[in-house]
Order: sequence, then structure tokens, then C-alpha cells
Amino acid sequence: MNGVFTEAEIVKGMGRFSYGKGIERTLPLLVDTMARGLLEIGYGYRTGGALTSALIDMGLITPKHHTITSAGRKFLYYCYCQSSVTYITKDAKDATP
Repeated sequence: MNGVFTEAEIVKGMGRFSYGKGIERTLPLLVDTMARGLLEIGYGYRTGGALTSALIDMGLITPKHHTITSAGRKFLYYCYCQSSVTYITKDAKDATP
């Protein structure tokens, strides 16, 4: 994997991940969960078993030591650097009274 995934690959990779009853699994929610999990791993914390397994299967972390791979770093870059302006602008518009 190269760190860039299609919608189908993300949905398939996160297939076993559950948010609980009544919470719809949307693509932005799945991507946000993946990115936050990678950040937690990057800072030395552990994520849950289902998320760790999904990140390993997608090639974003290594199976043995759970470190972020180059694909994982690229994924984080696309999540936060490429789209941060859009999300900040959208949130700022929503936050105005």
C-alpha cells in the first residue's frame, strides 16, 4: 500500500471496527479513526485490538513493533496537511454565531 486508499479499501479495512449501536459508519468517521489511531501509536500509546489489526492489515503500522510505516506517514500527511484548510474553514463557518 502507498498510504492513499480508495473508499472501498478503507471500508473493507475497517470492516470489523464497530462504533456501537446507532452510530453510522461514514467515510470521514473511519478516516478520522484511522488517523487518530496512527497518531496515538506515533506517540507511544496503544490502540484497541480491532483498530491495531486494521492498521496492520492496511500496511499503516508494522506487525511486530507497531511503528508507523512510510505508508502510514503518507496517510497522516494526506489526512491533516492536504485537507486541514478545508476542515478549518468549514469548522470556522459552523462556529460563528
